Amino acid sequence: MSMLGRTFISRCLFSLIAAKLDGSDRGQGHFGPLANMGLDTPLRADEANSALNIDSLKLMSLAMDVSTLFQIPDSGLEDYLLRGQTIGDWVDVVMESRNSGAQALAFTSSGSTGEPVTYRHEWIDLLDEVRDLAPEFAAHLGQSIARVVVCVPTHHIYGFLFGIVLPAVLDLPVLDRPQAMLTAHSGRFSDGDLIVGFPWFWRALAQAGTQFSESCIGLSSTGPLDADITPRLKAKGLKAMIEIHGSSETAGIGYRSHSSDPYTLMNRWRVGPDKARLARNRDLSDTVLLPDRFDWVDPRRYQLRGRLDQAIQVAGYNVYPDRIAMQIARHPDIDQAYVRLMRPGEGDRLKAYVVPSDEDLPPAEVKKRLVKWCRASLTTAQMPAVITVGSALPMNSLGKPADW
Repeated sequence: MSMLGRTFISRCLFSLIAAKLDGSDRGQGHFGPLANMGLDTPLRADEANSALNIDSLKLMSLAMDVSTLFQIPDSGLEDYLLRGQTIGDWVDVVMESRNSGAQALAFTSSGSTGEPVTYRHEWIDLLDEVRDLAPEFAAHLGQSIARVVVCVPTHHIYGFLFGIVLPAVLDLPVLDRPQAMLTAHSGRFSDGDLIVGFPWFWRALAQAGTQFSESCIGLSSTGPLDADITPRLKAKGLKAMIEIHGSSETAGIGYRSHSSDPYTLMNRWRVGPDKARLARNRDLSDTVLLPDRFDWVDPRRYQLRGRLDQAIQVAGYNVYPDRIAMQIARHPDIDQAYVRLMRPGEGDRLKAYVVPSDEDLPPAEVKKRLVKWCRASLTTAQMPAVITVGSALPMNSLGKPADW
């Protein structure tokens, strides 16, 4: 039986429902739905004072998301979700499902490199990860963790591990969004805080000059943290920053406390003989491909050398969106670029989102110059069929590239 009580399951459901209602899985999102949600919130639009205000089709979609996240079909109780009248009823179904044997969870990737993919994780693996890292966090703090300040969505695997599982295992108080974001904005951290953030969040605090209590540590994941960010945060009082490397498929793989150091492989993993796979120590036959390019220092430490090439097919040709984005970003009028495959309803070609280096240059002129350059520099399969111009790249609630 898991140790996830009603409060922890509720927080995860609130995060999932708010993200789906607000669309924050495709953008930065706001916290309106999250702030107005409670266990007694009615699920149906015809109920008075419902904060959800959704129709039956949206309700069914949400129920499927909840069922997938908590792997409720393992218990055979998935039909009970649509009988629920309030969010609290859904929490009851999840708890009963877990008590009836549905212990696994499934998390969906951000879709930053293509269509989102859902990966199943066994509960014991998630427990092993937080139990492995908890002593590391306490060692950097110089004391026991006093509180977890969660500034990330808890329905994604990173937020779930350190915003749900960790405080459940250690019986810790939690400050969750949106209150956690308000605390971060005002710098009202306390001694013993473990602050769970992501690169975009940490960059924003560094730029704002946020002051920290002397005994706070930060946690960052979901993408690389710029090398200058941690020193700037430490200059304002942050005691340590621990970077977690992983993916939706693997959960955490390694960690480090200095940007120049190699990552240390988590205890639950072992590198395979071909150094292209990882095996779980509890079952060496259970292996996964490395999600990135690893440069192994020794069997327990590695440096990251970038993502593995994400080739996709366009008109029968292999193309590499990340490489194309790097080429486009070299154009003198372009500051940043992001390239991805169109969604099925949009077409079967690439599309690009670009941020011009000169904000005063009209978008139409940016497109005109870029199209001319693309025709001369890219193959037909590589050339984006649609170019969108904006002031900033679209990001999801974890600071990863989002679709548009």
